[in-house]
Amino acid sequence: MLRDVGLHRRAAAATIAAGLVFVGPSTVRALDDDVPKRQPVLAWEVPVACDSDQAIADAGGSGRHCVLAVADDAVYVHEHAGSVGRDGPFRLSAHEVGTGALRWSHDVGESFEIDVTDEAVVLSDKAHVEVYDAETGDLRFTREGGLVEHNEYGVLVMEAGTQAITAIDAANGEELWTMPGEVGAMCRDFVAVVPAVGEAAAPFALVDHRSGRIRWESTMSYDPASSHMACSGAPWMYVTDGDRLYELDSFDGWTTWETAVPGVVGVDLYREVALVRTGADGALTTAVRREDGVALWEAPTNTLGASLSWVGRLREDATGLFTLHPLTGQIVQRVDLTGSGAPQFEVVGVSDTRVVVATGSIVTAYGMNDLGVAWQLDVGAALDDVGVADGYLVVRNGDVLRGYAAAPREGG
Repeated sequence: MLRDVGLHRRAAAATIAAGLVFVGPSTVRALDDDVPKRQPVLAWEVPVACDSDQAIADAGGSGRHCVLAVADDAVYVHEHAGSVGRDGPFRLSAHEVGTGALRWSHDVGESFEIDVTDEAVVLSDKAHVEVYDAETGDLRFTREGGLVEHNEYGVLVMEAGTQAITAIDAANGEELWTMPGEVGAMCRDFVAVVPAVGEAAAPFALVDHRSGRIRWESTMSYDPASSHMACSGAPWMYVTDGDRLYELDSFDGWTTWETAVPGVVGVDLYREVALVRTGADGALTTAVRREDGVALWEAPTNTLGASLSWVGRLREDATGLFTLHPLTGQIVQRVDLTGSGAPQFEVVGVSDTRVVVATGSIVTAYGMNDLGVAWQLDVGAALDDVGVADGYLVVRNGDVLRGYAAAPREGG
């Protein structure tokens, strides 16, 4: 089961500040049981070989860089050098999320990204991947090449030269299939393979993620320079072609509807609507109802932020959280998290009932229904990393890793 790292989201924040909406709804997705339900209290703390963000900044980028990934009952600490060409440390450690106890620790190869998928921990850079068993820490395999995409079912898609992709089984490194082109979208158990950048417009193929069997090929041409694609857990996918948006049935490629949206430059999905960006800079967004392709409303793209939860209709922008009604475009409720001199906020995790936000040393859980404060905790120092898993809030302040759990209810 995939758990999103969703820790320091600086790239996402920069995207939001620029008025774009490229952050998908699963960026910081957590299971409902991952977020502490009540005011958390300190349960454990352990030392880790990490430097604080401030110490690294003061040293001009040198130091022991660490990134956390949380999944199920473990928190993974990935130590890396910070940039290509620097000497280590490169190390991966796993701690029990309930006690902080070290489960295992290994030196690893040069790597800067970490993902957790299908009971495996995937480390990568632009040149190779290393895949470790999440439970034991055993190295499953190492493979040369750049990681393009992965899904929750344990399939990794990697570069195969400059204009082809290869699907890899995360369980054992077995090569599943290779195909010319690149990933247009990867949803559930299929990969939409489109022409590579620089290639001429051509039909795209929907491919089974494990067998490589082509389910169907499109009747329309996909131009890598101007076409766009999006999909979700539902059995439909959305493709733009010049000035039109199409909904396709992912099982057989049947076009269920098409609608004119002049000047399309991108598309994102948000509950009942597809948000279609138009214009040279994508400054305007049109909401198209997914049921029938009817355009419902328009709004400046920079007012829509990024989606955090389809269930809660929750979105974020550079200044706070808000709920947006997908069928009307109206903001229902809002919490502003930045102000004069306030530190940048970071969304830690989103479940069906709560959203957890870190601002400076303060971690706050808001209820999804009304964005009211469910609990708030001051951890006493600026947070370098933070995440939620299995009912615990896990934070790192420099070289100390701490776990907080909801306090027991009075009376048991």
